[in-house]
Amino acid sequence: MAGTLLEQTRSLHEDIERLEYAAVQFLLEEPKTHKDSINQTHMVNQALTQIIEKKDKLLHIYKDADNSRRDDADALTGQAGQAFPFFYERLREIKDYHRKFPDVQIGDPQEILSGIIGCSDSLFTTEESYGKYVDLHLFHDRYNNLPWIKSKPVDYFTYLDRAYNLTNQLSGKGQEYLQYLKDLIDYSIGHIQRSQPLLELDSTLESIKQEFSAQWDDDKFFVKQTKELMDSNSSHSDSPVPPTYCFDCKKNFAKATSFNSHLKGKKHKKAAAANAPIDKEIFQAEYLLQRLGELLRDQIDATKIHVETKLARRYEDIEADLDDETPMEGSDSETDDEEEMTRRCITNYPVGWDGKPIPYWLYKLHGLGIEYKCEICGNTPYLGRRAFERHFQEWRHAYGMRCLGIPNSKHFNEITSIRDALLLWEKIKENKQTTEWNANELEEFEDNEGNVMNRKTYKDLERQGLV
Repeated sequence: MAGTLLEQTRSLHEDIERLEYAAVQFLLEEPKTHKDSINQTHMVNQALTQIIEKKDKLLHIYKDADNSRRDDADALTGQAGQAFPFFYERLREIKDYHRKFPDVQIGDPQEILSGIIGCSDSLFTTEESYGKYVDLHLFHDRYNNLPWIKSKPVDYFTYLDRAYNLTNQLSGKGQEYLQYLKDLIDYSIGHIQRSQPLLELDSTLESIKQEFSAQWDDDKFFVKQTKELMDSNSSHSDSPVPPTYCFDCKKNFAKATSFNSHLKGKKHKKAAAANAPIDKEIFQAEYLLQRLGELLRDQIDATKIHVETKLARRYEDIEADLDDETPMEGSDSETDDEEEMTRRCITNYPVGWDGKPIPYWLYKLHGLGIEYKCEICGNTPYLGRRAFERHFQEWRHAYGMRCLGIPNSKHFNEITSIRDALLLWEKIKENKQTTEWNANELEEFEDNEGNVMNRKTYKDLERQGLV
């Protein structure tokens, strides 16, 4: 009988065998592109996730805390050793049930594989190219706005070298810097989970935390700003931190003598005492980021090559890649005049760092003529696909989601309508509730007349002697 616990056990074992076979078949396929490789790992990971979920259900059944499995086994043996009469009685009941309900659909054994869909296109941004690169543009802007970096901002290529190479571990960097580190850690962990789903990331993160705790207990981190530390820092001309900058007071001094005198003052000591509670968090975050950078080394190196290649490309190469490229007749001067006229006709045409309008080919390349509006952000318009994709992780969108009472997770990427976001959130909550195993609601029992009911109803009727 399909509702018995023993039949559920058999079905779970069968599902696990099918999922294991499917995972092997996925791995045997040779991926032809990077996208195929990412899709393959996600399909294997989804199969393994389902195997683990069904294994947990089996363990719950085998533990038999409420003796329901033992009751089912005893029921199948019959009374006083009359196993065969009891078996044929049960068989007759099943036949009678299907005679009463001839339209009952039998589940497809392959239906278990329908939940394996691989990697969705919305999982990665355009810049990430299915996990091949990292997209740190948002963090690059935040890094350049840190108080000790503002005077010497760096380009994106240089930032890729610095993002995970944190060698200036000094105290007093403040809450803003700590939040920047935490957000970069969240992005890095999310990228690893999306691009390397088969990696045992939880155990890796736990071992990194244990390593940090051991080194912190051994006082292997600089907790104070000392003259010797500042002198050694100043010997590195490429250091992003001025040697006379005080993190605690967020102030740079012109001379080393003034800086050393400042370190002995009451104002500095008071600021240092206020920052002391978060010093350990900052050091731990920096240590974790360096280790995450090791896991993302291939993607970071590929991103640097990609950025360098884009910077070195010629105008003709970029023009050739434009999807909307169409041959134009006439001389170059006529083409330039037409582009100039087009730029003048466009409202709020973007300008470059030099204050001059950007080239028209660059305007077309980034699709800046296409406007995307997000209702969650108060109908704020975003020009170009890149700006639209980046805004899902920015403060305005995150604040809008928080006002709706919805977590700003990957599930809601590409969702710009408030109604769609609320409907999706309700569906996610419903799916979460339905996937949780509840023996009283999901375990089925059948009485002698072929009536199917859940465990709670059956036990209630049994105690009343009605079944």
